[in-house]
Amino acid sequence: VFVSYKQTGENGEPTVDSKRARVLYEELTKERYKVFYAPESLKEKAGYYEPIIYSALHKAKFMVVIGTKPEYFNAPWVKNEWSRYLPICQEGKGVLIPAYENMRPEDIPHELRAGQQAFPIDPVESFTSRAIRTIKSVQEEDEIPPLLKAALDALIIGEKDEAEDLCEKELKKDNPNIGMVYMIRLMIAMNVKTPEELGKCEKPIKGHKCYRMSYRSANKRLKRQLETYNKEIEDRIENEKKTKTYNEAIQLMTTAKTEEEFLKAAEKFKEVLGFKEASKLRAECLKKAEESRKEPIYQSAVMLMGKNTIEGYNEAIKVFKTILGYEGSLGKSEDCIENCEKAIAQLKADTYAKARSDLLVATTSRQYEPASTLLETIKGYEDAEYLAKYSRKVANESSRFEALVDMLDNMYRGSVEGYDAAVKRLETVVRWSGAEPVALFREWTLGQQKRNQIKEKLSSAKKGEVVKFGNYWQDSEGKTKNPIEWIVLENEKDGTLLLISRYALDGKPYNTEKKPITWEGCSLRQWLNSEFLNAAFTEEEKEMIQVAQLKNEDNPKYGTKGGSATKDRVFLLSIEEAQRYFPNNEERQCKPTPYAIANGAYVNDDLKTCWWWLRSPGRKSHSAALVISVGSLDFLGNWVISSSGAVRPSLRIHP
Repeated sequence: VFVSYKQTGENGEPTVDSKRARVLYEELTKERYKVFYAPESLKEKAGYYEPIIYSALHKAKFMVVIGTKPEYFNAPWVKNEWSRYLPICQEGKGVLIPAYENMRPEDIPHELRAGQQAFPIDPVESFTSRAIRTIKSVQEEDEIPPLLKAALDALIIGEKDEAEDLCEKELKKDNPNIGMVYMIRLMIAMNVKTPEELGKCEKPIKGHKCYRMSYRSANKRLKRQLETYNKEIEDRIENEKKTKTYNEAIQLMTTAKTEEEFLKAAEKFKEVLGFKEASKLRAECLKKAEESRKEPIYQSAVMLMGKNTIEGYNEAIKVFKTILGYEGSLGKSEDCIENCEKAIAQLKADTYAKARSDLLVATTSRQYEPASTLLETIKGYEDAEYLAKYSRKVANESSRFEALVDMLDNMYRGSVEGYDAAVKRLETVVRWSGAEPVALFREWTLGQQKRNQIKEKLSSAKKGEVVKFGNYWQDSEGKTKNPIEWIVLENEKDGTLLLISRYALDGKPYNTEKKPITWEGCSLRQWLNSEFLNAAFTEEEKEMIQVAQLKNEDNPKYGTKGGSATKDRVFLLSIEEAQRYFPNNEERQCKPTPYAIANGAYVNDDLKTCWWWLRSPGRKSHSAALVISVGSLDFLGNWVISSSGAVRPSLRIHP
């Protein structure tokens, strides 16, 4: 008998359970039972107790679990002991007896209640006698009559007829053990020599007549034995079936090469989910099936990309988008977009050069027409729109105004004399065409001269100078746009200028929602590169704005993650850039425009300056760094939803 209980309470004092266990141990010992009782059984056993306890559990025919509190039944060592003994009970090789005190039966763990012979603890004397009486009654139930013991011995030596005769004699007794009789007859029918061999039969025994007769009259222990033998058979058959299916699935997976073959293997594994590594291998098959589906798509997109044409890039982008996340599809798609933009820019440049070249040699309507058509395909590029309008007009009138050919020749010679000669020649033919050709030519020429002057001024701008570029609302009512003034932060070797607005141009939150965010995903970045970009610059000016490759560093003081690198045409300075380009607080001070103030930008009453956003994160991921109104850097930052922050855009242009 194995006695399980909680020895000590929370403060190390002996529990009531330990006192009950001591009395039970002494009474069982008097009755000549062999008892595993830890204080005595482990006495003088040095070292690791686990093997001793394990051995005692498997030898015990009975376990008595004592509990005076619900939590004591679930104490780690107690639960470990009875949960390891339950399978022994389920095999019909042991009996578990829960004994409880000061609680309702439903307070006992449900595993202990199910099919066990639980009883309440009354005074100590009745508890011990009740436990011993329960043990003895179970022993009596399990005792095999002499005739049936002889029948079992006869089966061991192969005497089936003798065993059958002994069973008949048992049935003629006044109180025959019918359950055991029919179990022996079942053994005879199944041609086995021991009860345990019933579990090795080829087919389930539950449907056999002798099984049903035995089960109907059997005690609890014998019923559990019969159930265990039948379950062994069913489990073995099920395991063999699953093993066969599992091996078939392994074979399908091993030879699979296509999506369909991997899916077929996955379906086979699905039939035996939970068996061996079926779940893991099914997931692997589904993954490989998806890879098999996506790989040809990926390769077709790579081939389209390899054509190095605008059409090829656009088609490749569409295909890559269908398999984003596979291999390097996202990166390849971004490369396609970048290459496509470069190809489009080169195509526009080539088209423009070809059109201008054709215009220089055109003399007839038929020769002007192709150049006009080419220029109309690249409206917004350089002065293509002006040239297209003009060349179309010339083409329409060329049969009457051959003098215009001379004008175009002189115009592209780029000399003052050529321009004057062209104007005089045009004036001689006004009576045929009206003043429109001359006015159009003058409009184009003056516009071209103005654009060239702006580009020349920008190209020669030095660090620290203020230049004008683009137009944006600056009055408080936002009715008219005025030129934007920019401070040149850097003039690079290739002529690219890094600019920052001299004044804060608007008032906006860093992000419209209060949540963890980086520059990559914030609403202010989206606004700068869409609404602001379109409102402040013409198409020709946009052509000058470069795409900046931005590295978004972590907050240098707090280590808050800055997020992924981005590609932006309009952006904000980072903490590091604000330190580098503005070496002191005074240079970082910035005044807002009336329009920015009207849109919520904060103004320092004394300095008339504002605080402005940086793109770097603040101390937390739901805040962003800034430059305060006195010009010092605020690494801590402000909430991203703050509406009093001013926007001071930066951009790179190549005149």
